Amino acid sequence: MKKFLSLVLALVMAMSLVTISAGAKSFSDNSSIEYKEAVAVVSALDIVDGYTDGSFGPTNVLTRQAAAKIICNLILGRTTADALSANDAPYKDVPVTSQFAGYIAYCANKGIISGYADGTFRPTGTLTGYAFMKMLLGALEYDSEIEGFVGENWSINVAKLALNIGLDDGNDNFVGTAPVTREEACLYAFNTLQADIVEYENKTSVVVNGATVNIGNNKAKAMRWQNSATNDGGIELDGYIQFAEQYFTKLKKTDETDAFGRPSTKWTNKGTKIGSYTETADLTYSDSVKLNQIYADLGMTTAATDYELYVNGVLADNYPKHNVKKADDTKLSAIDSRIGKGTIVEVFYDDDDNSVIVCAISVYAGKITDVKDATSTKDAYVIVEPSTNAPATITTTGSDEFETTAFEEDDIVAYTYSDDTKEIKTMYKMDSVEGSLTRRVATKSVTIDGTVYTYGKNYGFDSSITEDSLTNKSDYVVYLDEYGYALYIDELESNVDTYALLLSVQDEGAWNNARAKLLFSDGTKKTVNTAKDYETGSNAIAVNTIVSYKVEEDGDYKLTAIKNQKNSSAATFQIDKDNKSIKGLGTTEADSKTIFVVEDGDDYDVYTGIKKAPKVTGATAYAYVKDDTAKLIFVMSGTVKNSSKDFTFIAAETAPKLTKSDDSDNYYVYNAVVAGEITTIMIGENAKITGALNAFAPGADTYKGNDIVNDTTTDSDDIITSADFDNNDVQVRSVTGVKKVSEEEVKLGGRTLSYARGVEVYYIDEDGNIEDIGVDGVKTNSTNNAIYVLEDGEITYLFIQKV
Repeated sequence: MKKFLSLVLALVMAMSLVTISAGAKSFSDNSSIEYKEAVAVVSALDIVDGYTDGSFGPTNVLTRQAAAKIICNLILGRTTADALSANDAPYKDVPVTSQFAGYIAYCANKGIISGYADGTFRPTGTLTGYAFMKMLLGALEYDSEIEGFVGENWSINVAKLALNIGLDDGNDNFVGTAPVTREEACLYAFNTLQADIVEYENKTSVVVNGATVNIGNNKAKAMRWQNSATNDGGIELDGYIQFAEQYFTKLKKTDETDAFGRPSTKWTNKGTKIGSYTETADLTYSDSVKLNQIYADLGMTTAATDYELYVNGVLADNYPKHNVKKADDTKLSAIDSRIGKGTIVEVFYDDDDNSVIVCAISVYAGKITDVKDATSTKDAYVIVEPSTNAPATITTTGSDEFETTAFEEDDIVAYTYSDDTKEIKTMYKMDSVEGSLTRRVATKSVTIDGTVYTYGKNYGFDSSITEDSLTNKSDYVVYLDEYGYALYIDELESNVDTYALLLSVQDEGAWNNARAKLLFSDGTKKTVNTAKDYETGSNAIAVNTIVSYKVEEDGDYKLTAIKNQKNSSAATFQIDKDNKSIKGLGTTEADSKTIFVVEDGDDYDVYTGIKKAPKVTGATAYAYVKDDTAKLIFVMSGTVKNSSKDFTFIAAETAPKLTKSDDSDNYYVYNAVVAGEITTIMIGENAKITGALNAFAPGADTYKGNDIVNDTTTDSDDIITSADFDNNDVQVRSVTGVKKVSEEEVKLGGRTLSYARGVEVYYIDEDGNIEDIGVDGVKTNSTNNAIYVLEDGEITYLFIQKV
C-alpha cells in the first residue's frame, strides 16, 4: 500500500499501532526504538548488531566504518562479510589489522565508498544521511559516475534519486545533512531491502586519455527477472528484482490485516516469523468524522473504487457508497452507533487502486483487579474489570487478561478490545483530575471545580456509583483518555489518615480539660485534650466509634463521628488470607487499599491491602465502610497467626562468644534477619542456639531493639519454631540442595517452586555472616543447606548457607 498523505488530526492513543514481535531480537532498550519494524527485520537478518550489554542504542550516531560493515552484510550476508580481510591497508588510517579493514576495502573496490583527498578514510567519523544513502544506492547497483554521485553536487543528485525511490520512507523528519543514527541506518537499509536493483542497458565504458567514460544508454532501470522468477513475490510479485529477493531469498513479506482490520505486514525469515507490524494510518481522528471530511482530507476527487469500514475488527456491512461531488455530511456514528468521542478512527488510502479502509477502534475504561507474576509457562499479566455503563467488551474466558508488567492492582486504565480476536490489544493508565462537582449534564459532561469534562463515547463509573448518584459539592475523581475525554468517574476517597478509633473519653473533671484516648490509623495510641466534652451531653460520642479529627491552634482535638461505620459482633470477625476476604461485617469486602490496624499483644500493626494482612480469627472489628468496601478496619482482641512478615532467621555459630550485660545477664549475639532486615539479636545464655542453620518466628515483642531474650528453651513463648506456623498460612521447610531453574523458579531439594514478588534471598557463609543476594545471586549447589518460607504456594524468603 502506497501512502501519498500523512495528516495527523488527533493524538494517537498510546500503543495504538500494534506491533507483535514474535521472532524479532529482543533489546533491553526496545521501548526507545522508534523504527521497530525496520530494526526488527534488519537485526533478524544479522545486518546490524546490538551491543554486548543487550541494548541497541537507537539514537547513537553511526560511524563510517560501521556503515561499511552494514553494506557488506547487505550484499554478501553476515557469514561471508565477516570473513573479509584486506591484504593492504585500504587507507592510511585503516591498517590491515583493523576489524573493519575488510569491509572498508570491499566497499572501496566496489566504488561504494571513497576516502578523503589526504588519503584517509576517518573510520570513526560520522556520516550524513545522504552519505549513507549514497552507499545504499551503490548496493542497488546505481553507478556513481553516471548518476553524478561525485563532484560538488553529489548530495543533490543522491537526494533526488534516494528520496524518489523511497529510501527515507518512514522518517517524516528526514534531514539528509544531519549525522545518521543507528536506527535511521536500519530504516534506510530496510527500505533498500524492498527497493529494486537496477541495471544500465547498453552500458559501455571506454578509456579516453586515461579516464573511463561511459557511453551508450546510461539510464538506470529496474532489473527484471529473466528465465525464472522463483524468488519473485518474496517482497513484491511484480516481475522486478527487489534487493532482498536477490540477496535474502528466505525473507518473505506478506500483507495481512491486524485484529482491528488495519493493513499490516508480516515478515518471516527462513520460515520463522519476525513479527507483524501495522501500517501507519494516512488520517487519524478521535471522534465521529463525516464521510465527506475523510474524502476531502485525502484530497480525493473521485469516489473510491473500493472502501471498507471495520469497527473493533469486524467488517461493517452497511458502509454507504459515497459520491465525493455531493455534500454528504453523514457521520460514521450514523453508520455505527459505537463510534463517537474518543473513538480512534484511522483511515488507510491506497492510491494504486483508489481504495479506502476506515478502522474505528473503541476505547474503554476498566480497573485492574489482579496482577499475576510470570511463571515458567506464562508471561506476567493483569486482569481488568470493565467499568459500569460501558458496552460489554470482554466476552470469553481469559479475554479480560492482558500481558504486561506495567500496572498495579486498582489502577484505572483505558484499553482497546478486538471483537474479532476476542482479546485486549492495548492498554494505558489514564491521567485524572480531582475536585468538587459543580454541574452535571446527563450523558454529556461533568464540571469539576469549574472545568467541563466531556464524556467519551464509552464513559463509565466505578461499580459503587452511577450517573444519577452524582451530587453537587461532592468530591469526585475523573479519569481522562488520551484525548481529554472523561472515560471513568469515581468518588474521591476520604482521607483515613485523619481517622482514629475512640478508645475512651473523659469529661473535664479533675483534669481541667476534657480528654480522649485515640487509636490512630498508623497504629499509635495517644491521650489528647479535646475541644469539647465528648463523654456526655449533646456532643457525646460513644466509645469504639471511628472519628475524624482536627487539631486546633491550641492543640486541642476536635472530633467528629464518621458516617458509614460497621462493627462486628464480639469475637466473630476474621481475616481469611487464603480466600483474600474478610468475614463478620456482612457484605463488606476488603481490597488492596484497605488499611488494617491489628491489635497483636501490646502493639498495633498496620497493613495495607487484604493480601498483606495477617490471618486473624475471633476478633472484634470497627470499620469505616464505603459502598460495601472497607477503607479502614480496627481489628481488636483476635488471634493473629504468624505470617512471612514476622519471620526471623538466626544464623548460628558453632562457638558464639558469651557476653555479660550491665544487669549481669549473660547473652549471645547472633547475626539475623528480622522482618526482612539484616541485623543482630541477643539471645539469653540458656537459650543458646546450636546447629548450622536455624529459623524461628518471633511472637509479641521478641527481638525488637536490643532487648535480651532470657529463655530457658528454644521453644518458649518468645521463640517459636516453624512448627508453630499454621500450615495453611505459612510453611517453613529445611532442605539440602539448591538448583536455579530460571529467574522465576528454583529447585530446593526435589521440589521446584516459584518466587513471590518481592522475594528476599540471603546467603550465609561459614562464619554466620549474612548477605542479601537477591534472585540473581542464587547459584546451583547440591550440598548447600536452605530454609525457605512458603506463602500462598510461593517463596517469600530463601536462606542459603554454604556447607
